[in-house]
Amino acid sequence: MLLVSSLWMAVTLVGGWLLVSRVYLHMAKLREVEDDLYRDFQSITEGRKELHLNRERAQLIYETVYQEDAKAYRHHIVLADTDHLSAVNWSNIMTLGAIGMVFFMANSLAAGPTPP
Repeated sequence: MLLVSSLWMAVTLVGGWLLVSRVYLHMAKLREVEDDLYRDFQSITEGRKELHLNRERAQLIYETVYQEDAKAYRHHIVLADTDHLSAVNWSNIMTLGAIGMVFFMANSLAAGPTPP
């Protein structure tokens, strides 16, 4: 029972570690994209008079620069949240599975008394 339980927990830990490492990768990329968004905000704020006078340039900056960075931000935040929730659910499911497996093995191996 100890061997099977240890193996189960090792699989749980390795799977959780892999999922959490993906969260960290997305969070690192998210910080970069967030910096790009703040640079976009600063550029727009500093050039607001020129952008107000030239509507085509303002539209071009909005569609090519700001929208692309905003889409990348949304993409990475969704992936980071999804991977985080997957890691939490993985650990919860595997822990409950370990409890069920221990009860099953205890009853099937007759290591513990069975209820009447």
